[in-house]
Amino acid sequence: MPGSAATVPSNSGNDPKLVAAMEPGGSSRIKNSKNCGHVGGSHPGLFMSINDHPSSGSDNKFTAFSDANAACYLGGDPVLTNGFVPNNADGAWLPWAGWGGGPPAAIAAGLMPNGAPVGAMASYLWPINRPYNPSFKGVIFAEGKVGISGRVRSRVTVVSPQDIIIMDDLSQETDPASVPNRCEDIVGLVAGQDVVVSNNTINTPINYPSTSSWQTLDPDGGRDEVIQAVVLALDQFWVQDYSSGPTNKEICETTPWGRGCLYLTGGIIQKTRGAVGTTAGTGYLKRYSYNTCAYTNPPPYFPTTGHFAKNRIYRINPVGFNVASWYQTYQVP
Repeated sequence: MPGSAATVPSNSGNDPKLVAAMEPGGSSRIKNSKNCGHVGGSHPGLFMSINDHPSSGSDNKFTAFSDANAACYLGGDPVLTNGFVPNNADGAWLPWAGWGGGPPAAIAAGLMPNGAPVGAMASYLWPINRPYNPSFKGVIFAEGKVGISGRVRSRVTVVSPQDIIIMDDLSQETDPASVPNRCEDIVGLVAGQDVVVSNNTINTPINYPSTSSWQTLDPDGGRDEVIQAVVLALDQFWVQDYSSGPTNKEICETTPWGRGCLYLTGGIIQKTRGAVGTTAGTGYLKRYSYNTCAYTNPPPYFPTTGHFAKNRIYRINPVGFNVASWYQTYQVP
């Protein structure tokens, strides 16, 4: 399946919080969210955001927040518009010109990783594999900051000279934790500045104003953050607002914590270690593991160190010394 398309602001007046599903500011906070809501109530079969619910009545804002199927979605998600809308006042999708006369019928008739039909979205899918995009070399370069999430069925490296923001789970089709040493899928992240896990309404439990009600609004129902990637940050890998927020509202395995576990399977390379939580219980608890594919079959064009080998040092008698034979003896196989 080709990779997902990117959502971009259609003009400079758009609120970037909508794209990243961040909680609105001000005293009303979640009450004004366009990213969060539920299906049902006075709008059967349709998603309605908390922002659009009335302040009172049987289907009010608090009902929308506390409903069993309440969830939040990233900007551009078809759920928010009750079907795929390529362009509206909140942003636009970029079509891929490489489809020529249009995407293959098999793509349009297929399913997205979440099971939703592709349909009209097919023209906006940017392939990250050779059959559909022969010139693709495995690297996606973003000129500025870029937000990423989703499931990857490919070998790809995402590069930005600035920050890479992880807005929701980033997983591989082949789970490296359960299927080790299979390297068909792998993700590399290379940031000129930071790689940051977003503090948004999907990753963090949310409190409704003036109440003690906390809700996890991840549409997948997850209470942890999953990152399956090899991370290289020229500055830091860290969590946004790691020292604030809830302290015991999610469970990391058996331990009550702020945002649950941070499961990272891959590797982290950074200039200085960034924080992901505190001993007071905010942020995440680390659950890191190494993906051996990072060494044996790294992401495309991912910077590597090459090979190191143990050797020994000793004095050499210059009499009869031959440079060519010495190098031949100590070359790494």
